Amino acid sequence: MHIRVKVLLLFTVLLNLFVLASGSTCPFSWRTVNASLRAAQVVLTGKVEHVSADPRNIHLQTATLKIKRVYKGRKLLGRRQMIAVFGVGNRNICKSSLKEKQTKVLMLSEDEHGLLTLQSPPLPINLRVLDMVHAFSRDKCETTKCPYGSYCSLKTGRCVCRKKCSDGLSPVCGSDGITYPSECHLSMHACRDESTSQLRVLYNGSCDLRNPCEDLRCLAGEQCIITQGVNGGLSAHCACPKECDDFGDSVMSTVVCASDGKEFPSLCHLNKFACENKANISAKYFGSCDPCKTVHCPKGTVCKLNPNREPECRCSEQCSMDYSPVCASNGKTYENECLMKVAACKLDSTLRIYKKGKCEANMPCNRLKCELGELCSVEENDNASCGCFSNCHHVVRPVCGTDGITYDNECELKKTACLKRMHISVRHEGSCGVGVCAGFTGCTHPKICVVRDGIAKCDCMECGSELMEVCGSDGVTYSNPCKMNRAACLSGKSIFQTYNGICEGCEKVSCEFYGVCIVDGKGSGTCKCPQECPQKTDEEKPVCATDGVTYKSECHMQRASCLSQKFKMIAFYGSCGRRHLHFTLVYVNADSCSNVRCGYGQHCINGVCSCAEHCEETASDAALCGSDGKLYPSLCHLERAACKTKTVIRQLPLQECQQMPGVTQTKDRCGCNKVGVYDGGCDMSTGQCRCRPGVGGLKCDHCVPGFYGIHLIARGASSCQPCGCSIYGAIRADCEQSTGRCQCKDHALGLKCDTCAPNMILTPSGCIKRNDYVPSSPKSCSQMTCHHGATCVEAKFKPPRCECPQKCDLSSQIGVAANVNVCGSDGNTYENICELVHFACKHQIDLTVASLGVCSQEHSFLPG
Repeated sequence: MHIRVKVLLLFTVLLNLFVLASGSTCPFSWRTVNASLRAAQVVLTGKVEHVSADPRNIHLQTATLKIKRVYKGRKLLGRRQMIAVFGVGNRNICKSSLKEKQTKVLMLSEDEHGLLTLQSPPLPINLRVLDMVHAFSRDKCETTKCPYGSYCSLKTGRCVCRKKCSDGLSPVCGSDGITYPSECHLSMHACRDESTSQLRVLYNGSCDLRNPCEDLRCLAGEQCIITQGVNGGLSAHCACPKECDDFGDSVMSTVVCASDGKEFPSLCHLNKFACENKANISAKYFGSCDPCKTVHCPKGTVCKLNPNREPECRCSEQCSMDYSPVCASNGKTYENECLMKVAACKLDSTLRIYKKGKCEANMPCNRLKCELGELCSVEENDNASCGCFSNCHHVVRPVCGTDGITYDNECELKKTACLKRMHISVRHEGSCGVGVCAGFTGCTHPKICVVRDGIAKCDCMECGSELMEVCGSDGVTYSNPCKMNRAACLSGKSIFQTYNGICEGCEKVSCEFYGVCIVDGKGSGTCKCPQECPQKTDEEKPVCATDGVTYKSECHMQRASCLSQKFKMIAFYGSCGRRHLHFTLVYVNADSCSNVRCGYGQHCINGVCSCAEHCEETASDAALCGSDGKLYPSLCHLERAACKTKTVIRQLPLQECQQMPGVTQTKDRCGCNKVGVYDGGCDMSTGQCRCRPGVGGLKCDHCVPGFYGIHLIARGASSCQPCGCSIYGAIRADCEQSTGRCQCKDHALGLKCDTCAPNMILTPSGCIKRNDYVPSSPKSCSQMTCHHGATCVEAKFKPPRCECPQKCDLSSQIGVAANVNVCGSDGNTYENICELVHFACKHQIDLTVASLGVCSQEHSFLPG
């Protein structure tokens, strides 16, 4: 009897194993496979190299696969040959377990963390499966997007609703509160009835059961922990990982590079750090942030990353020196084909031979003008096009740009600047708004804030080994723009990028208006304006130019002259509104005059100072006031008089001569307010006068909104002054016109409303009692206040955020003040007001314009 029972039990076990092996408990149909193939982001065949536990979920596994063939999603995978697949062993997916050395067809999709996750049962490798996958990869259903609940018919290529579903599947709760036998039944119902087309699965299981984790919104790095009470009810809470296990050589136990450029022993350690420190960081790469950092390559080679981000010494320069020139598709001539391939390797680009021999003047690239930072390339049909450098290394050395955006490295910043055609430079190392450098204001250009041993210091930026050769204005070729800027920083000299590539000659090109000759990469020299000027030093003081505008330095005046294609020269050193400054004229027109300084209105001609022979006739409204009390028809006449009498005659505001007795005033056809204009001219068709920064009106007779003090211009100021009212403490952005006093909220104090009454603290909502202030994360827009024109946006399962306007154009509101450098209340210089507002909006900080111009202790717009 006992023997019969044992035999019966053994037969039952074997029968169950046979049933499991036959797949009867895992319903399968080719229609289901087709639906899975369409839904997956990636379809591939791969060999399982390693399987380990998933540290995020002890019930799941992670598999490391070697890719054999990709049928779908190559763009998402890039050049990777090894991938990590998560979600292996998921009980909700039939036969989802994988074993080492197995080769399967896998259907994967990225989860919210960017990790590839198993979405459907792995398929065996056989002719029927491979034929179907291959047919899918090229049939017309591949690009057809069907609504929820329908599928693409392989016969017609059209979307049709499912007609039936298998029995015995897991029940799901629909968004209509009804429990369906399976997701298939729910989707079939949603497809057939147009009124329920928005029906979706709320969660797996009957509607009377609910996953408590769905009611929680865990922060970065936190895990949702489910506990069961004594009464059987489920509850959940968010918690940080307590410890991180070591899974040997699994991908989950390898070094992880975080989005902030720091490295962690594993993904678990990263999540643990993010959770405990409330840091908004995520995994960027598995492996080192900069694999080439510790690699020293033999001479003649450079370190490059292969598709698996592994460092390799490549681009060997061991080429023969045979002179067999070729003209490459980038418009440059190389001595032979081997050297062209070396250049392509170093630039991480593709170069082909356009023609044998040297590049000629009629090459397509020579007929195309590329913007700064763009490179020319000739296609096989002889069409030339400009494009930005796009192959930045996958390394993480975060930098904060002057646009308030964090970039993985400086190369990515330069690429974005090129694509957007914007001037973006590095504000500081590290992520924007994070770390000790975010609020550090003690550095002056070109030095930036860097962190040394946890302390913020001003230093020249460290550079990587990327090769993107540029020619500096000093005639030196630098391996990348960062190293050129570092050389300028260390030497204290002005070095700016003249063009991409190795420096070439400009012997036959003569530039006017202080332009600089550069070779634009197409074999021809062109004149370009300097891209940047050095920060003001003891040798570089503000200058008053002949256009009546004060410039930060002679370099800035020359750049303005070049950009406007109007000749300007130094009238005297110092602010145009200040008096009793030493009068010196500098005329730079040729090399022989570059170091010659002339006085008394003299001009340098061929190295010799001499007086102007004659002056052209000008309109009567162009008259100037001299410090000798006389009106002169033009600046040329004033300088000629100073030269002839050998006396110092400075240009004064026109009203100074108008107040002197016996002076004949010229007729003003424009009727401009002499205080608010920077010259006496106007647009004769509209009558609009040319206003000083911050001044508005047809006749330049008042300050624009957000500025005050037009009366101060008559006392020597060069513009109206920014109100600079605190965003947190002031009711409005404008201020009282005579004093600049802002209108404060309750309990806010100070001229700019930037302080509070005793025992109170200034917050985004105004001044509140210090004891009542409890920092917290808002859970809805009703608890959040956005500034700088931002609007609050809510998203499902995400905290509310302030979304800033995409565009900023203040020219129509504040005129020329919209296009000048400004000094922020944080002590940093911004390219213009829009850049400051964008940075302040992005980080939602109390940042306003303190003054026009660059930040400096010596700089002031008010008379001393």
